[in-house]
Formats: sequence, structure tokens, C-alpha cells
Amino acid sequence: MKKQQGMKIRIGIVAVYLLSGGICMAGLIGKADPDQELNIGYSDAMLAHVNEADAVAAIKTWVEMIKEAWNSSVPSTTSIYSGADKMQQALREGAVDLVAVPIDEFYRLKHEVALDHLMLGSYKGKTTVENLLLVHRDSGLDDLESLRGKNLLISAADRLGMCELWLDTVLLERDKGDLHTFFQSLKIRPKSSAAVHGVFFKTADACLVTRRNYDLITELNPQIGRKLKAIEISPPLVPAVICIRAEYDEESKQDICKALLALHETIRGQNMLSFFNSDQMVTASLNDLTSTLTMIELHTRLKERRTPQAKVVASMERTEGAAATP
Repeated sequence: MKKQQGMKIRIGIVAVYLLSGGICMAGLIGKADPDQELNIGYSDAMLAHVNEADAVAAIKTWVEMIKEAWNSSVPSTTSIYSGADKMQQALREGAVDLVAVPIDEFYRLKHEVALDHLMLGSYKGKTTVENLLLVHRDSGLDDLESLRGKNLLISAADRLGMCELWLDTVLLERDKGDLHTFFQSLKIRPKSSAAVHGVFFKTADACLVTRRNYDLITELNPQIGRKLKAIEISPPLVPAVICIRAEYDEESKQDICKALLALHETIRGQNMLSFFNSDQMVTASLNDLTSTLTMIELHTRLKERRTPQAKVVASMERTEGAAATP
């Protein structure tokens, strides 16, 4: 029962985020073909940072907006998808039109389904994030190799910033194994502050957070900034993409984009954007995603190259273990 309630909460949040321009969107697309629908798909990976209190508040806002604004003749549905495969199938079947996905899922989708009208969340003029691998200055840990066999904290709020995939790529590229073999343990903390405090109070060896969230933490507590240091910094990465199925009605696509791009012009829209760490939506092209998609492609190749090697090593370890058993 709790799981079902949680899913209902998440669906409400999705609707708030994508329909927070409710009045504007309804007015714009309400004149479209009466048989047309707007089906919204959202990756569950986009909601890792959401807590129940915020979710309840978001649902309340969504319901109020629907009651007062959604009088369009165009019906709308919202669905949560776990993984790119299910989203891909829905897009192919025309069961979903507008999607919001992490960049790694978009990488997979774009090879299988025609998508266009890309939009990104922007914060203070930036559509990218940087990830920091942080350690305590007094720990004696000065480089990535010194973290071998140590424990790593990852903030759920920062996972969308591609922190794990980025660091996994770095390790694979340097022939150091992957995240799960290099570190003794990986633990997820719900907030960036919890991950950072773990390193600050020396209950963990290292943590992964975005520079954006780390800057907010150190503004509140400058001592943390003096005690911690970054030993690896990612390049600027695009965390997520909103886009539309290419076969969807072109006029309606233009209108939907106008609505989403105008979210920051209202207080209600600003609140919804800030809930997802953005202050404005902006249009984008594939060129804006090139460096991030290139890193994902590199990670894919490195993982594929390492898989046969990992199987051989595992087989040898099992054989040696069996031989050592009396």
C-alpha cells in the first residue's frame, strides 16, 4: 500500500512540473484537433531527490491549478517510466508525446526514436552542472588512487547530475576498475548536505556532489569549504532533457514549448522550477548536448570492453576459491 501511495505522489509531482504553465498551455493547445491528446512521460530517475512533504505540497498545487485552469478540450495524461526501454516502447506506440528524462536515458532514446524540440532547465544562465569528488583536507587523501578501498557517499539529490556515470568513466578510462570494484562501499544519502557532512565529520572518506549544491552548503557554513577539497572535477554536463515526439502535431509542439519557456514569468511557475533546481527553461539543440553525449558514449564503450575481462577475472576467482576448499 505504501508503495502505491508513493507512486501516486510522484505522479502528482510530475504533473506539477510539466503542467505548471497550466493556464498558458491550456489556452494555447486547446484549439488543436479535438481528437488529439497530450501524453506526458517522466523518468522515475528524475525524482530521486523528492521528499514526501514536498510531494504532498506539490500535489495540492497541481490539483488547484487543474481545477482553475485546465479547461482545454485536449485531454492530458502523465505516466512514470522506470528505465529507457519502457519509455522507448511508449514513444514508438505513440502512447507518450512529451518526455522528461536524464541525459543518459535520452542518449539511448535518441538512437531509437525521433525526438525534437529539446528543452533544458537553466540555473543562473547555465544548463550544465559540474560534479566534485570531495575529501577532507586532513585525511591524507590527495588523489583518486588514494581512495581505492575507501568508502564513498553519493547524494540522491546529485545523482541526476551524472556524478556516478562520470566518475565510473574516469575510473574505467584510467584502468582502475569501476565504482563498485574500486571503492569498498557506496552509500546513498538523501541530501547533498548529508553527503558533505559525512566527509566533514570524517565518517566517510569521500563524497560526490554537484558544485551548485556544494556552493550553497559552503555559503551557509564556510568552515566546510575550508576543510574539504575537490580531488576530481567533472567537465560541465547536461543533466536532463525535456523533448517531444517528432511525429506529434507541429503546431501544438510550438505552443507547448512557448508555455514551458514562459514558466519563469509567473510566481507559480518560478516555484515549480525551483523545486527542480532550475529558474528557467531554455531551448536546446543536439549540439548543446555533444560533450555530455560523447562522455556517455565513451562510458558505454569502456564498459563493453571491460565486461569480458570482468567475467574472466570472476571465473578465475571462483576456480581458485573452489580449489582452496578442502
